[in-house]
Amino acid sequence: MGEATEAKGGDAEESAPTKSKGFDWSRVNWPMLVGSLLLLVGFFLRWVHVDIAEGESAPLAGFEIGGELGTETAAAYYALFALPALALVLIFLAVRAPAAATYVGTSVGAILIAWAVFEVARFLYAQTFLGLWLSVAGAAVLLLAGLLTWRRHRKDAKVKKVVDAQLKKRAKKG
Repeated sequence: MGEATEAKGGDAEESAPTKSKGFDWSRVNWPMLVGSLLLLVGFFLRWVHVDIAEGESAPLAGFEIGGELGTETAAAYYALFALPALALVLIFLAVRAPAAATYVGTSVGAILIAWAVFEVARFLYAQTFLGLWLSVAGAAVLLLAGLLTWRRHRKDAKVKKVVDAQLKKRAKKG
């Protein structure tokens, strides 16, 4: 090959680099791929431990919840069967269309987190009393108030340091 390029008058370095025909793994949206795989595997693992009868309990996986609760309580639980389908779509998008995976994955993640928070709150509401909810509300207010005022107090402390430094300079001059 070196002789052929020299015969044409060019060096081997000047010839156009040939691109590998393999898959470019650097373009994969890895966080979305990992999240999709976790969603897919998690669907088939145990989710909750449910009391069946007195002294008897059983763990339920996501697909069991969708099947059993879907027939017994509400058809909305059949929507759980969309989880593996969404995970497979997201795996495909993470590998083939990384930008699309970002938007679809973020939307799916937000919807699933909101649904999970709603279900947990609904379960806790049925099992708990007002005192717990007031305590949780108080903790949320404390957290929010702390986060909102934290920056202001840090800013005030910085301003105080600057003002104190300026006053010390003036005191030394005068």
